[in-house]
Amino acid sequence: MARSPGAAASSPPALLRSGSVYEPLKSIHLPRPDHGTLWDRLDRYYGIVKATLLRYQSPTTGLFPTKTCGDDQKAKVHDSLYCAAAAWALALAYRRLDDDQGRTHELEHSAVKCMRGVLYCYMRQADKVQQFKQDPRPTTCLHSIFHVRTGDELLTCEEYGHLQINAVSLYLLYLVEMTSSGLQIIYNTDEVSFIQNLVFCVERVYRVPDFGVWERGSKYNNGSTELHSSSVGLAKAALEAINGFNLFGSQVREATTDVDYFFNYVFN
Repeated sequence: MARSPGAAASSPPALLRSGSVYEPLKSIHLPRPDHGTLWDRLDRYYGIVKATLLRYQSPTTGLFPTKTCGDDQKAKVHDSLYCAAAAWALALAYRRLDDDQGRTHELEHSAVKCMRGVLYCYMRQADKVQQFKQDPRPTTCLHSIFHVRTGDELLTCEEYGHLQINAVSLYLLYLVEMTSSGLQIIYNTDEVSFIQNLVFCVERVYRVPDFGVWERGSKYNNGSTELHSSSVGLAKAALEAINGFNLFGSQVREATTDVDYFFNYVFN
């Protein structure tokens, strides 16, 4: 029996998605928000985080590799920060349980390990922070890619666009958020001084054209930098969050960071 043209038009088209990069995740069976108890839902999320993130975290630096296949040894700052944020967010959810079987501690300290790994990589480039404040150019900025196990700098500024103000700003923003939640990331006054210098650096260069969150710079993708609203917005959010913040947390003596008067005058 022939079908009418109207019936054929009303039928939804078939969706063909073969070879999707998300195919491996389909076997994990993401939980429905309204299904199961709180423990069951968190347990499934824990399995996802454990299988896709924590198993690949470097035991030495705490960084996460950009690729999990092959022998790729590169770790990008913003990729590692996103992984740390996922573990930290799940840890906040586990705090609602009386018996979390130690998962809150594991997830929290996985995030701390990553944040301190990025700090370690940054502090090894302390001289570049000073250079970049005085002469903000793509060749004087902090590196954005490191060796996942040693923390060494990878790729020269000619080989890769390391100038990513959004990555440094995102680190400062997550540092404030995680410390506010009770995590201890900063250990001594030397680290406080470095973070303060990093704040001054971001404050002075937030309007400098960079390669942005997509690492491509100009929309023409010709290797030149461009002013990105996402980088400016992240810098503004980070500076507002960290101004007057105690990096040692609420349980320890005060060690605050400050933003210059000029930044407050411009944005307020």
